[in-house]
Amino acid sequence: MNKVCINILLIDDDADDYLITEGLLADVNNPSICFKVDWCSDYQEALAAFHEDAYDVYLMDYHMGKHNGLEMLKEALRLGVQKPIIMLTGLGDVEVDTQAIQAGAADYLVKGQFSEDLLERSIRHAIERAQMQRALRESEERYALAAKGANDGLWDWKLSTGEIYFSSRWKAMLGFDEDELENRLETWFERIHADDKGWFKEAIDRHLEGESSQFEIEYRMQAKDGAYRRMLTRGLAVRNPAGKVYRMTGWQTDLSTRVASYDALTSLPNRSLFFERLNRAVDRRKWDHGFSYAVFFLDLDGFKMVNDSLGHAMGDSLLLEVASRLERSLRAGDSFIRYDHEHLPSSTVARFGGDEFAILLEGISDHEAACGVAERIQTALSQPYSVAGQQLFTTASIGIAIGQEKYDSVEDILRDSDIAMYSAKADGKARHAIFDNHMYGRIKERLSLENDLRLALDGGQFRLFYQPIVDLLSGGLVGFEALIRWQHPTKGLVSPNDFIPVAEDTGQIIAIGLWVIEEASRQLKAWHERFPHYQDLSVSVNLSSKQLAKASLFDEIVNILSRTGLEPKYLNFEVTETTILEHTDLARQILEQLRTLGCRVKIDDFGTGYSSLSRLHSMPLDVLKIDRSFVMNFLDKSDNAGIVETIIQLARTLKLEVVAEGIETQAQLQRLRSLGCRLGQGYLFASPKDTSIIEELLSAERLLVQAD
Repeated sequence: MNKVCINILLIDDDADDYLITEGLLADVNNPSICFKVDWCSDYQEALAAFHEDAYDVYLMDYHMGKHNGLEMLKEALRLGVQKPIIMLTGLGDVEVDTQAIQAGAADYLVKGQFSEDLLERSIRHAIERAQMQRALRESEERYALAAKGANDGLWDWKLSTGEIYFSSRWKAMLGFDEDELENRLETWFERIHADDKGWFKEAIDRHLEGESSQFEIEYRMQAKDGAYRRMLTRGLAVRNPAGKVYRMTGWQTDLSTRVASYDALTSLPNRSLFFERLNRAVDRRKWDHGFSYAVFFLDLDGFKMVNDSLGHAMGDSLLLEVASRLERSLRAGDSFIRYDHEHLPSSTVARFGGDEFAILLEGISDHEAACGVAERIQTALSQPYSVAGQQLFTTASIGIAIGQEKYDSVEDILRDSDIAMYSAKADGKARHAIFDNHMYGRIKERLSLENDLRLALDGGQFRLFYQPIVDLLSGGLVGFEALIRWQHPTKGLVSPNDFIPVAEDTGQIIAIGLWVIEEASRQLKAWHERFPHYQDLSVSVNLSSKQLAKASLFDEIVNILSRTGLEPKYLNFEVTETTILEHTDLARQILEQLRTLGCRVKIDDFGTGYSSLSRLHSMPLDVLKIDRSFVMNFLDKSDNAGIVETIIQLARTLKLEVVAEGIETQAQLQRLRSLGCRLGQGYLFASPKDTSIIEELLSAERLLVQAD
């Protein structure tokens, strides 16, 4: 029969006491136990031993020079010593004996009054009592944990020994019976998905090192049937009074069974689960001022047009791809983000419904880090999407609110992130903004503008201005571009740059765009009749992407031409490269119908979009318009000059006309003439004018520029 060896440390400044104690224990007549006694006589040595806590029992003399045994006992317990301490006192020290027991000693013995049997029995009983107390404490802790994690799988890991306990429920989540899985740490780690294992262990290490107040992570585990299930594990390190971790306990939840907390389409957390996690972050910030977090509110730009033009099935497919890119760019499925090769916070990506997503970043360091994450998201989302054989494009506007003590509820910080998103969208979309108090004023002004805009059309507040398009060689007038202006009753003339984006966002651009087409057609027809010398003048109007997403647009234009009496060949439509590419099939179909009808189609701002030249020949086009940004500086910048020349050569190859925008100087005019550009518009000839000025121009029948 193997003997159990009990390791004892005697703390006593008298060498004779050590020899006596060692001799007594050597004489113990117990075939199953042996004793090994070490000795230290110094206070500092004793403290070092307490830090290690490597002995089974401590025998401590009350009289230790400057430091009495009672002080050392209290210090040992403060340092987290788990093993029993037996106090050795002098004859008649009844008060000391009582104080020792009250302070936490397992027993006391009077020096010179105990035999080897009494000493052996005291040591053995002290160890047994300590083991029973530990078992009872662990049982109570497990019961409390079970109450907290009802219906979840419990786990209990003793770091000092490496032992781990898994509850029956923990094993059942993976499809195993109680006796089918061993209580070994490898049982857990070996079943974690290979892609999740590294950061899972890293998350545990961070918690054990005190870098996180609670261990919480989502990951994948392989069940008995071989399938992977999404798990949420929470845990907490248990520390002794000295701060040393000796145990870690927690519970595990099978997220695949919590359907009510996840979005049915994308499988991302839904609004309810997001609120739950954000509420924890808001509450934690109130007491843990070192904790930081941020909320991102994200809205896709132009998603409604995909649904309207291509159908909800296509829209759902696009949302699935967006959700996937969000998870990949944030590593949301891993619960941790990596950005600039540094460990960043845990994250939750949720879908709120429609094309709205929310992101919670816990541990975000500052505004700069938040902006870096936002830029990473926008880069990922802006890449082309291939959905059901079609190439689609979308961008995102992101509002950011940084968690502060001022936020008392999830509603407050979500409101501010929503306002910031709205501000980003108002500033031109495809960008991000961090909330500040000044946004309230801007949003209030924007809402006022929206309300006023709803009344503008019925109130007859819109006006059309016309900018002449000139034959650069002859100097003659060939047509106009119709440009809308808003004559606000109190603000005066409002620039299109201020209200067109609002009209786009609110959908009012549909009705406004049809009004522009009808008013321009009516006015041109009137000028044809009034000025016989200008029977061939044409008018160009802009079509927005939202108009081209409406299948009924062609029929509505046919009805307008019928009502105004204008021949289709005099009506031109200008669209941007991006507009065509956003709605490839429907946009192409409508534009081809218009060309068949006799209208002409122009690409506006050519050279600033992202269409490939190889696809240009297949687009339904008649005219390329060179963007003003190239024309204004092409005399000074060789790159711009090369672009202008390339566009003109390309148009000639494809048998398309070219119109140069933004001509302001005679030098620009002469250079464009030399390159073979025939048509142009710009302030050199005339700025956009109201109808009365245009009619004076038509009456004068004069050239706007001297013939070449």
